[in-house]
Amino acid sequence: MGRISLTVALFASLAAAPAQAQSEEQTTAAARALFQEGMAAVDAQDFETAVDRLRRSVTLRESQVVRFNLALALLETGGYLEATEHLRLVIRREEGGGELATAATERLRHAEGQLGRLRVMIDGSRDGVVTEVDGNVMPEALVGVEQPADPGIHRVAVLRLDRELATAEAAVSTGQTTEIRLVAPPPSDEELSLMADGHAPFVGGDDDGGGIESQWWFWTLLGAVVVGGVTAAILATVLSGPAAPTLRGDDRLIHSTLLEF
Repeated sequence: MGRISLTVALFASLAAAPAQAQSEEQTTAAARALFQEGMAAVDAQDFETAVDRLRRSVTLRESQVVRFNLALALLETGGYLEATEHLRLVIRREEGGGELATAATERLRHAEGQLGRLRVMIDGSRDGVVTEVDGNVMPEALVGVEQPADPGIHRVAVLRLDRELATAEAAVSTGQTTEIRLVAPPPSDEELSLMADGHAPFVGGDDDGGGIESQWWFWTLLGAVVVGGVTAAILATVLSGPAAPTLRGDDRLIHSTLLEF
């Protein structure tokens, strides 16, 4: 019986090996096809589609070339913050330098120059409070400090037990700092009971903000203030600064590198 079981296991492992190799090949082929779709979208000036396809491609298969071109497409859509992280990763991984690292360094300087800064201040009671920026949870450590942000309108909300306590919208401008201040009312007896049962985080500490500055989020201040309730203040934004040229798939400078993928 033991010998039969061993034989069955051996055949099963042999059968699984080709399937695994085939799966990796299929994944690489799919990543390459997505890359080609993304570069076709770049050449067609459809940068939203390019970002989608290149992001999917680099998720399937890591490639410095794909990551670099994803950053370029993000720059065209105003996604400067995400682009800086992709470019930094390209530069770190291209230890020997070279054309790709040089191009990434140039684009990184441009992207960093387009960012603004945002400071979110939370007054009142922060017990059980969660802060969201553009629908994403903001770490507690970033309350009260500046963080990098793409230029444009950003929405900040303060929630407790999934209930919005206050919201505000404000414009971040290139090279400027915008502050949003929200007031969170103290939790009700019912909310305190739910928090005690573990339904929401209990946040202690000072109510005037504070925390550790982020390494790659930096955001901008114009001055929107919300006191209690759900109120929104929207400020206009003016984007400025020279735009760096985009390296497209058919450019002589980078074309030979693109062919490596």
